[in-house]
Amino acid sequence: MTVIFQQRTDLVARRVDSAVVRGELPRVDSYLVTQKLSGPAYSYADQGLRPFTRTEAERITDIVLAGIRHTAS
Repeated sequence: MTVIFQQRTDLVARRVDSAVVRGELPRVDSYLVTQKLSGPAYSYADQGLRPFTRTEAERITDIVLAGIRHTAS
């Protein structure tokens, strides 16, 4: 699972960097963003306390992106 998880976080980091270049996000540490996005998913998978759904993933993503945009303004 660690290899797959790392591949996914690397992909997200590249997408965050691309969004910064396109002006869709302010300058941000893509590693930090991937940790904020992937941390909850990893916890859900590791602890198995409840299912990690697409809805949950979208909610977490919205919260993280809102925080990034808020701190840039």
